[in-house]
Amino acid sequence: LKMLLKLSVFSILVGVIGLFYFDKSGVIVEKIQDRFLSVFSGEKDLSTFSSGRFDVWEDILIRFSESNIFEILFGYGAGSINFKVTFVHYFSSHNMFIDLLYKNGLIILLAYILILAFSLNLFLKNRSREKIGLFALFFFLHFEIMFNPFPFAAQTGWIYFAFLTLFIRQNQLTK
Repeated sequence: LKMLLKLSVFSILVGVIGLFYFDKSGVIVEKIQDRFLSVFSGEKDLSTFSSGRFDVWEDILIRFSESNIFEILFGYGAGSINFKVTFVHYFSSHNMFIDLLYKNGLIILLAYILILAFSLNLFLKNRSREKIGLFALFFFLHFEIMFNPFPFAAQTGWIYFAFLTLFIRQNQLTK
């Protein structure tokens, strides 16, 4: 964990120095202002803050709640998220759990959550100081998919599944 923190701090310092060296700090400040601070200055309201994700989540959950029992249990299928809400046309909710619920249904979502809970429970039973970095990566990846389902994109999905395989193998979760 100490080595991971040291490498993270070093990487951040190199990045910050690079930004100032190439005079790109103004772009970063502008992006932070537009993305995160504009809600406090009144330039954006909560519905447009965070790229309108809350509106998208609300829209998907309303559509799902109005579904029949078959669609609730088994979902609408791949490619079913293709809507326009206010100013945004979206193909993903940017939340893995909501995407699984809508596309694959309640059964698959519960199965996925059970697999994660089972893996996490066994990891916590077999935890050690040497594996704390692996746990941090597990936690980060699963926190990240709540807002950006990158592990399931065609280009990066294999990294996520390779990590899960490593996680299960390292912790001897096959018992």
